[in-house]
Amino acid sequence: MSTQQENYLQQRIDKDSSYKNLLQFPKYFEIETVNACNARCPMCTIGDWKRKTPTMETGLFKKIADEIAENRETVKRVSLYRDGEPLLDKKLPDRITYLKEKQIKRVGIATNVSLLGKTRARNILEAGIDEVILSVDSLQKPVFEEMRAG
Repeated sequence: MSTQQENYLQQRIDKDSSYKNLLQFPKYFEIETVNACNARCPMCTIGDWKRKTPTMETGLFKKIADEIAENRETVKRVSLYRDGEPLLDKKLPDRITYLKEKQIKRVGIATNVSLLGKTRARNILEAGIDEVILSVDSLQKPVFEEMRAG
């Protein structure tokens, strides 16, 4: 690859990193352990989802987590969500615990909050979660119900 191409990629991806650093192990991860949701929000693509197994198998999760852990010094955050609702994953507290035992610095989720009761909240807090993003589209009931259908 030419120096010109390297410079172009560096400017497009991360101006503050060297090209060599861009080729290193990723710093941020999104692991979607559950590809399902209890809501049907108008902006979501859930109607396009075609996976036959909506919940990630434990063996696959551990394989991914172990590889991330081998590089934990450079990893800044592991997010246990992408498009699905992470609180539908009954193994979520165990997955958080596994990552924290592997000394992953920051583990987080984003949730539509509808399944976040006292027990579930306590379980993920005790597992060691570092960040919980609450996706609340409105504090006005009619607007919220329109946006968070279901």
